[in-house]
Amino acid sequence: NLESDTYIYEIKCYDNPNGNIKDTSTITFTLDNIPPTSTISTISPNGSIIEMGERPYKQLFFQFFCEDQPQGPPQESGCVKIEYCAAAQPCTPYIVPSGEYMDPFTNSGIYYLCYKGTDLFNNTEEANCNQFIIDNAPPILSITSPIDMSLSSSKIQTVMGLWNDTSAVSIFIKARDKNGIISEAVQANTSIENNLGSFTADIELFGGYNQIIATAYDLVGNSFSTSITSYLDSFGPTISEFNSYDDYGNTNHQNDINKALEYGQNWIFELKANDELWGDPNDETLDDIGITTVTLNCIAGTGCTSQPITLEFHANESFESFISSTHSHIAIYNTSTTQPLDSGNYSLTLSVEDQFGSITTLQQTIEVQDTIEFTPEIYNHQNQRIDQLSKNAEFSYPIEFNFISNKQSILDEITLTISHIVPSIYSSTNQMEHTNNTFTFTLDDDIIIGNYTADYEIKDRFGKIYRFNQEFVVHDTTEPSFTLTIKKDNITVDSVGYGIYTTIIRASEPLLQIDYLNYSFGSNKAAVTDITGSAQTWQGNLYIAPIAMYSNLDHASATFKIQAQDLNQLVGDQITNGSTFTINTEGPDAPQIFDPQEELIYTNQPQIYITGADKDWQPNLNILLRKNLASPNPLDPGWDISAQTQTSQSNPPINSWESSIYGEIIPNTLTSIIINDYSHLFAVGKFIEFSSTKLYNHKYHEITSLELYSDPEGVDELYTITFQPPLEKELTPTSQNINIYNSQIPTGWFEYNLPLNPWTNNIVAQGLDASGNYGTYSDIFTAIYDTQPPEFNQLTPPPLSYTNEEKPLIEATIIDLHGSINKNTITLTLGNITVNCTSATCASNEDGSEITISYLPPTNLETGWTNLTISATDKAGNSASSDWAFLMDGLSPTPPNIKLIPGNKITEGSPYTYYSNNTSPQIEITFSPFELIEVTNIELEKNNQPINDPFTLSTLSNYQFSATLNIPLQEETYTLKIYAIKQFPNGSWSEEAYWQYPFIIDTTTPTIDATIPEKTNTQLTIINLSYVEPYPHYINITGDVIPIQIDHTELYTPF
Repeated sequence: NLESDTYIYEIKCYDNPNGNIKDTSTITFTLDNIPPTSTISTISPNGSIIEMGERPYKQLFFQFFCEDQPQGPPQESGCVKIEYCAAAQPCTPYIVPSGEYMDPFTNSGIYYLCYKGTDLFNNTEEANCNQFIIDNAPPILSITSPIDMSLSSSKIQTVMGLWNDTSAVSIFIKARDKNGIISEAVQANTSIENNLGSFTADIELFGGYNQIIATAYDLVGNSFSTSITSYLDSFGPTISEFNSYDDYGNTNHQNDINKALEYGQNWIFELKANDELWGDPNDETLDDIGITTVTLNCIAGTGCTSQPITLEFHANESFESFISSTHSHIAIYNTSTTQPLDSGNYSLTLSVEDQFGSITTLQQTIEVQDTIEFTPEIYNHQNQRIDQLSKNAEFSYPIEFNFISNKQSILDEITLTISHIVPSIYSSTNQMEHTNNTFTFTLDDDIIIGNYTADYEIKDRFGKIYRFNQEFVVHDTTEPSFTLTIKKDNITVDSVGYGIYTTIIRASEPLLQIDYLNYSFGSNKAAVTDITGSAQTWQGNLYIAPIAMYSNLDHASATFKIQAQDLNQLVGDQITNGSTFTINTEGPDAPQIFDPQEELIYTNQPQIYITGADKDWQPNLNILLRKNLASPNPLDPGWDISAQTQTSQSNPPINSWESSIYGEIIPNTLTSIIINDYSHLFAVGKFIEFSSTKLYNHKYHEITSLELYSDPEGVDELYTITFQPPLEKELTPTSQNINIYNSQIPTGWFEYNLPLNPWTNNIVAQGLDASGNYGTYSDIFTAIYDTQPPEFNQLTPPPLSYTNEEKPLIEATIIDLHGSINKNTITLTLGNITVNCTSATCASNEDGSEITISYLPPTNLETGWTNLTISATDKAGNSASSDWAFLMDGLSPTPPNIKLIPGNKITEGSPYTYYSNNTSPQIEITFSPFELIEVTNIELEKNNQPINDPFTLSTLSNYQFSATLNIPLQEETYTLKIYAIKQFPNGSWSEEAYWQYPFIIDTTTPTIDATIPEKTNTQLTIINLSYVEPYPHYINITGDVIPIQIDHTELYTPF
């Protein structure tokens, strides 16, 4: 291998064999393996070449130079190109400049410029990288002290802040006043620590407003300015308002025109001051006021001897201000905790200091007075004053004592002594209660008739005592009056029926005795018995006897007469208004229900149309429609009122009305029909109605003739009916509802669209008369409101399964938990064959809520997938269908049976669903014992996602296997997939088949709540059950009852 250099070779030619030189020649060449050397020059914007350093530049130009090492002769290969790149990190050159200069850098940042040269023989040098900084961004600058809108009392202000830049900076601080005058700039001291710069400088502030401006310049001339506002405050606060007042009579200071304060009252001093020049120019805060005091000095010779007292003001946050503006300060001299000042004149010295110690003072003079006024008043029960002796108190009625004073706040207590003129007869001492700025007392004692005195002892909280007395008279001129209330089961009523009721007698005053309390209704009379009581409340028993005792108890008005004596033997008589109470013991008869006529109805509509009539065709009768969702027994509880309507009002019918009939109609014309023999009904009336639904009182036709029509076969007697007016359209020759009336519009009928609850609705109608008496129930019918379609379970063969039977038994179980399945609607489609319960076998339970259809194909199925569809409609009209498929492979294994240990299998759903309360159940897999089986794989999925290595499979026999979980499972639904092949007698194996089984891990115990009436008078009762369990199986009820097990198929909801 030759190194890069110039080589000279001499060539000689000899003859042979003599060795004589025949000719000579020389060859010279250069071998170039040395890459060129490239350099750059940094050029400033003015064109001068500068040295690249660590300092930043606003922009830079670069010029490239490439030099190949001189060699020769003949010569070096020479530079061909220079490549470069620029990035935030060292990079591999790849850009060839268009000239000897590259474009200038102007974007701020730290860059690496890497370059390399290449000569003619493609010798390339190692890349060279130079770092440089471009800075076109201004410095980052902020003032941290003082804060914006700050207030200062010092003329020299220290300004501090933070800065950040790629190079050192110079920072200058200056101030501008409100007139725009700018102070001399001061250069700040700068420092940097942990890559964060700071600065500080002292400047002299203008008085008042100052805009402090800081400007930073970096090395390349970038600059940035920021500013804050600061105030220099050297003035004291301004006092705009100052007032002093007391809480005398709960009035304000405007009543104290001469600045006179009342002795013993709380004194309030309120101040409105603001450091408004600079500290708080908009009066927005209380913080601009510092220590503020008021000093009270007794003026000698005015009657006072108190020592000077100084009070400190605080911000008024809760006290009601009497100054019109906001932000006041108050000081309170509280006489409830401090001895009141003497009466006399006082000088006030107010001192207001701002937060910088500047003080403003103010002086005033006030006077302290000592007065007290009061006016006791006594009132009888009619709110008449009796202390003036023009009116008297009434025996046994309360007496009110009111002590009214204009200085309630300084009164400590008032003792009231009430005495008969002979104190031994009656005397009581009481403390009056202080409420609502008045001392009050209510005398409820039944004091006897006579003259009385009221003595008041008034004590203020400073120990002073005042006394006052009044006189009043008690007499008895009012006869007792009474109010009666009748209650049944502690509920007040105004209409009574059979039974015993409680009569409450309340007298206007205490009674000595009740002479009698009688009541009457019509010609019947009786007495309230067992009257007991005392004072003003008595009670007795009101007994309403069975109807046999009276000629009429239907809405009879009851009148009560009472006589009683008060404690002074003054007799009171009173007779109540006869319309106050009524005796009403008769309820309406059971209504007739015409539609629906069936005792059990299935529907998927949210309401059912009900028609009927009162038995006596009574108009305007309230009809209650009741529902019981639990029991059809009229004696059981739970018959809640679901709706209320009224019977119709019109002219009454001539004769009793006959129920509707149902006949086969053969239309003749719009005015003539032929009908089966119902001649016995035509004697009822001559009005006929036709309706496809059982509705009443619509369009009526008057029968004009009735003629016997001979049946050619002689089986039925047919009648031709002619009527008017004509029908609007011809009747169809189908079953119609026919109503016969004796008058065109019968009275007492009703109709209602009753909303239904889900599932069972036991419905009954009941009359309610105007007095609130409930009648007897009508016949009970049941409506099943079912919006859920049937469900399909136990599909056989299971979906997506394999079978080796050429004529497998095909089965499906249809379940409708809350209704019944219409057997005639069940169809099973197998390919192009459709069968029903006529061509297949259908087995039903007693109520038709579960039907299993079974079908055995008459011919062998072809190998491959077989598609099936099952459909059905329940009796409520809800339809559903389900599709599934299975693979017929005569060579595949027989489908296995699996078992979870511990676990359970619910035969609902397809394929069967398995449950376990263990997170690691063992799975047993059993095939046909006549087959040699190899399980090729067993998979476990959750949410359609496979679980890695879930099982360890053990072979128990040639058809039995066991799978043990390698990991515990969580509460979740899983899918188990089993893959297997079987061996044929010749030793070969079948194709792989698979089956899947869903199973659920459930370790949560169900919660259940049950309520039962504490007392019952029936052997059968209702238990209300509620439970929380997404996978119910059954509920057991045990105890002092016949044990019951409720299967999950009987539970109405899944929760």
